Amino acid sequence: MTIDKFNVYKEKDETRADYGKYKFFAQIGDKKMSAIPSRQDLNAYFDRVMTPGQLVEKNFGERLHLSSHYQQFRLPEGVENEQIRIAKDRSDGKWKVSVDLGERGKTDKKELSFDDGYSLYKTKTATRE
Repeated sequence: MTIDKFNVYKEKDETRADYGKYKFFAQIGDKKMSAIPSRQDLNAYFDRVMTPGQLVEKNFGERLHLSSHYQQFRLPEGVENEQIRIAKDRSDGKWKVSVDLGERGKTDKKELSFDDGYSLYKTKTATRE
């Protein structure tokens, strides 16, 4: 991954909901993206504790479909891969995730984000877990 541009800016458009907040901007190839960083990430940038590559991986890993982003998530103990269900909901046509917890019941269906679905099905950087 080659980062063409990375900087911090303050949102100046008064019509936006994030007006006056600091944001990270990154350009990787033809993809341009921005996000509001956490206070720790902003301090790490200004104190030069983390490299721009590490900050891009942490803040934009989901949008870039990086496998390192998905390695931070772990299943709770006792939950097997077969208990995870990813299916298209018939009522609204969106992909949903639920887990069968055995005697503790079943979790609510949560909508799968576009980036997570793309990483799971297209780029294969995410797994069911």
